[in-house]
Amino acid sequence: MLYRTLGKTGLRVSEIGIGTWAIGGPVEYRDRPGGWGSVNDDESIKAIRVALELGVNFIDTADIYGLGRSEEVIGKALKGRWSDCYIATKVGYKKTNEGDRGRDLSKNHILESLEGSLKRLRKDIIDVYQLHSPSLEEIQRERCFETMERLRDEGKIRFWGVSVRCVDDAVKLMQRGYPGDTIQVVYNLLKLEAAKELFPLTLQNEIGVIVRVPFEFGLLTGKFTPETKFPSNDHRSKNLPRSKLIEEIPKVEKLRFLVKRSNRTMAQAALKFVLNHPAVSVTIPGVRNEKQVRENVIAYDRILLNQEDLDKIKDFHENNFYL
Repeated sequence: MLYRTLGKTGLRVSEIGIGTWAIGGPVEYRDRPGGWGSVNDDESIKAIRVALELGVNFIDTADIYGLGRSEEVIGKALKGRWSDCYIATKVGYKKTNEGDRGRDLSKNHILESLEGSLKRLRKDIIDVYQLHSPSLEEIQRERCFETMERLRDEGKIRFWGVSVRCVDDAVKLMQRGYPGDTIQVVYNLLKLEAAKELFPLTLQNEIGVIVRVPFEFGLLTGKFTPETKFPSNDHRSKNLPRSKLIEEIPKVEKLRFLVKRSNRTMAQAALKFVLNHPAVSVTIPGVRNEKQVRENVIAYDRILLNQEDLDKIKDFHENNFYL
């Protein structure tokens, strides 16, 4: 495993971390599923411990994942091993009394939610605390940054950041003089927008970049077909319907030139692409079992994509975003 510095935090984090939305298990909101289907907590705990053995030292989660279950599983898996791993969690969503996925970034909610996360994780301090997909209006209205700074001053969190909904929001934050330490954003072989304007700004301002969804919900593993069906309690049953698969799978197939001797699978090529960019500190592919951890970590052989590959990817995208 190789390590990179997470922006101005100075933390040395593994290039490949793990995302833990999936290990939260199924959550049903009134209008749609909010998880990745059924999971086994014992398998999840084993996956986390294997990840640490393989050199992973960065885990991303959120209080809404499994309505706290993801944090609880991490707490059980890492009890007594906190010096081996950094934890990033998030705040901003909640399940309402009506059964919807609601939003709350008020000071009181952030303070209460942090205490809940600390208890579930069995920690006395959060390494990186993130606002979870806030709108710019919410940030301004609720004075969220002041609350995060207060928590850091009180020693409840070490660093803080924002997990943005879209790249445009992140760019606007940076242009307004963003005081946080990290930005979490989507960036992968199918979504290059972050590299155009955002990454130059994060490099200039020493902001740590956490890249989520490197496999685009599994599409970039190359394992899906138009006939792939997801369980009804898996959010992809709504977010990746057959019509979406028919549209996206041909794009993935056109990227198969990346599978060759040095890139044995599409998943491996997808991780290499993300880590090719110098602005990226860590990417957090989702896992739910030991097999997935080993595929992500062991298959990655540290040899990044060459310039010819990058040029072909650039040509593949009509918008010609900078890589």
